[in-house]
Amino acid sequence: MGPLSPEALREKVSEPRALRHVEGALYAPPLAGATVAWLAWLVEGDERSLDAVIERARRDGARALQVGGPPGNYVASGVDARDEGLRRSLESKGFCAIGEHLDLVVATAGHGAHNDVARVDGDEALAWIADTFARAWGFEASRARSHGGLFVTRREGALAGFACHSGNRAWEPTFGPIGVHARARGGGAGRRLAETVLCDLAARGFDEATVPWVDAATVRFYESFCTVRSRVARVAYRRTLT
Repeated sequence: MGPLSPEALREKVSEPRALRHVEGALYAPPLAGATVAWLAWLVEGDERSLDAVIERARRDGARALQVGGPPGNYVASGVDARDEGLRRSLESKGFCAIGEHLDLVVATAGHGAHNDVARVDGDEALAWIADTFARAWGFEASRARSHGGLFVTRREGALAGFACHSGNRAWEPTFGPIGVHARARGGGAGRRLAETVLCDLAARGFDEATVPWVDAATVRFYESFCTVRSRVARVAYRRTLT
């Protein structure tokens, strides 16, 4: 992983779910009730920091240590599949690849805002997002709202979906997360949310945005209305701790 800018580091060590310095790495302990700790950032070849993070995760009671993430405050969604040096370092320490996903770069142009999608300024939607989808998405939605990047849609007056930008890596245009309640799926709400968010990024002067954590099946969703300019394969690594 490459060096972090001062701007990036300020975001990562700030709440919600602030990362912690362990030697030269950034680390996240397990959340309450969870057993997975996270190695969020490591300079390639820094074995001393890697060993220190492994030991810290053990002391924190983690049963596994995963690279990439943590959800809610990540530096990278996983290890760049092309980074052979980092992959070798991790594998030499007992980490195993457990899955692969994509970071997409999509064009922001050509999208309009939709009347049934509104920007959120208050706290109203945050608990609903965390309870309906994931606690980590609540963290990202909170950060996105602080940058004016949280949008929601409603159905019969009730919250039905949301989408964000600037919820993570706010120093660059980053899309997501996005979620639509089961009762509102199938009517195009997800596309309207996504188009509104991309339109807002375009209005801020960004001509493209990164969409991280995309699985193979979901690529088709973005390809149906976005120009996908590039894609980077990311690998999730995990080590079991005893």
